[in-house]
Amino acid sequence: MYKLNKLFPNAIEPLANILGREQLAQNLPRLEAIYESTEQAWESNLKRFKGKPVKYLLIAEAAPWSTTETPQYFYNKLNGAWAGRILKTFFGDHRPVNDEDAWDQLAEKGFLLIDNLPFALKYNTNIRMEPDYLDLMEASKAHFFQKLNHPDIVWGGVTRIALAFKWNGRRMINVYADTYADGQPILSDDIIAADKSGYTNSQRLREIWKLSDPK
Repeated sequence: MYKLNKLFPNAIEPLANILGREQLAQNLPRLEAIYESTEQAWESNLKRFKGKPVKYLLIAEAAPWSTTETPQYFYNKLNGAWAGRILKTFFGDHRPVNDEDAWDQLAEKGFLLIDNLPFALKYNTNIRMEPDYLDLMEASKAHFFQKLNHPDIVWGGVTRIALAFKWNGRRMINVYADTYADGQPILSDDIIAADKSGYTNSQRLREIWKLSDPK
């Protein structure tokens, strides 16, 4: 079992401020179980690339909180409206017949999802606007960069980046403001792939990634 207090010691205080200390103590075993499950699923998905470069990087927030069973994470099971929007981006109305086929085809196309937070909380706009949320993201930077530098990932040619959500994206831009490539900031509002709801939009993803409409 992963121990989040050892992996992310600077995150415990902001987590306690967001959840309350008693609630954090109650939820910590489940948070660790979700983290373990999602890490294993993410690592397993990398094997699908087989040396192919990542072309489309989507930066999202975290797996959603759940109390029991397998976490509702993109690389565990492709259910729910949000996963459907990602699939629609690449496949239109012609979704692959099963999850395994979908993950294989997404890897073949060069798509990779990385979350910038490893904590499966019930996030909302009010939480994202709080300083503690920024502290969580700051405490997770080493973890995020470790994923980017994973030895199984090939960054070749042009990789197009999109931020999945409005407020998570804006907070990430704040925290990673000193991250540059060729003298230019890597993250900006222009790559936030959210519509007015703040939720990921398939058409915005295609615009950012310069993909044609699959119809």
